[in-house]
Amino acid sequence: MRKGVSPLLAWVLLVAFALTMGAFIMNWATKQVKQFDPSKDADLYCPEVDFAVSDVCLTTSNSRLEFIVTNTGSYTITRLTVARETSIDKLGSCYFLNLGDPLDPGIKPGEDDDLELKLGGTLISGYNQANDCDGLIDPTGPGVTFTSVEIVPWIEVNDQSIVCSDNKKELNSALFSNPCT
Repeated sequence: MRKGVSPLLAWVLLVAFALTMGAFIMNWATKQVKQFDPSKDADLYCPEVDFAVSDVCLTTSNSRLEFIVTNTGSYTITRLTVARETSIDKLGSCYFLNLGDPLDPGIKPGEDDDLELKLGGTLISGYNQANDCDGLIDPTGPGVTFTSVEIVPWIEVNDQSIVCSDNKKELNSALFSNPCT
């Protein structure tokens, strides 16, 4: 009878050991997944984010800068932060939130979007402000001009917004006098 107990005890110990190790590994893996934050790892995603700005022109009323943003990268650009400085306002920023098709926001790779940046409206200085670029007012005074414009792309990975600050584009001040046709 003692011979039959030894293999049974070994089986029970082996199963108990396997269950204990499985529980330990699952606990550790769950903690690792919860700690993962793709916004902290922007270096993983942002090298694949790129865009081009073309057809930059100033409207005849000198109130808006029009341009086309073309996504030349691998991720959908879901938002743009635009930093704008004028002859009367210091550098401030706003968001283009509704890019591309309203039902499927974002500029997909290979696609483009026509955008207008209004000259008027005071912006809060610094990036990542909640101002909507489309909600800016038209300028009221003559002689106001753009002096600087920077465009920074955002992407979404696993429901996390990632800003790719190193991928910003600066518009040349010579473009600010190019009239729209």
